[in-house]
Amino acid sequence: MSERVHSADGRSNDSVGSDDGPAPLEALEAARQRFETAERRITEHGEETVEEVAAAHRDATKLLDDYVDRATGTGKENFQAYIELEGKFDGLVSSLSDGLVAYESFEESLEAIDKRRLSESDFERAREALAPAAEYADLLEEREAAREA
Repeated sequence: MSERVHSADGRSNDSVGSDDGPAPLEALEAARQRFETAERRITEHGEETVEEVAAAHRDATKLLDDYVDRATGTGKENFQAYIELEGKFDGLVSSLSDGLVAYESFEESLEAIDKRRLSESDFERAREALAPAAEYADLLEEREAAREA
């Protein structure tokens, strides 16, 4: 009896993975390379720095997400939510070291929401200002995704 397994259509499985993407070994090698690249880039910036910037980015993004619907528009409730958001965001930025990589992006994001009346476009500008910090968060996500692959 042959050791080779045949599919239902009579063909062998010699080329498993070739039609559906890379073979398992190739996928594993690609994941290893992605992991090493992410690890190297994190090391270049310093693991602690990357984690600190990523955590601050996560906190800032969460604040923006939590308040985008409540702090836009007019009305007493919207204004109260805006005051809360500005206070919390200012507290977040104030808690960061001035020397933190991408610190300016947090300041720019705060400036984008430092108005009397906010619109969704102000929140978009605040998110865009956080792009340099997002790159650090992306490094950690890439490393974790490669590790899980």
